[in-house]
Formats: sequence, C-alpha cells, structure tokens
Amino acid sequence: MNNTLAYIIFSIVMLHLLAGFVWAFIKMNKKPSEIKEKENDKTNEKREPV
Repeated sequence: MNNTLAYIIFSIVMLHLLAGFVWAFIKMNKKPSEIKEKENDKTNEKREPV
C-alpha cells in the first residue's frame, strides 16, 4: 500500500471522528427544553387520532 492511499484513508477516518465529536458536542449543548419539545413532537406523531 503506497503512502498516498494510506493518507487518504487516514484523513477520511479523522474527518469522520471529528464530525462525530462535533455532532455529540452540539447534541449535548442543546437546552433541555428543546430536547423535551422534540420528544413530545415524536410521541404526538406516533399516536393515532381518536
């Protein structure tokens, strides 16, 4: 395996890890009220109208 291919694979893995950390950071820093509102929206969508 030549160095160019190794660098390409390594950079893809590092970008994937970076994107995961950014996503987790954003998810953890959301306000609790925003999270509760989204959960309520999801439960309302699952219920069938009576």
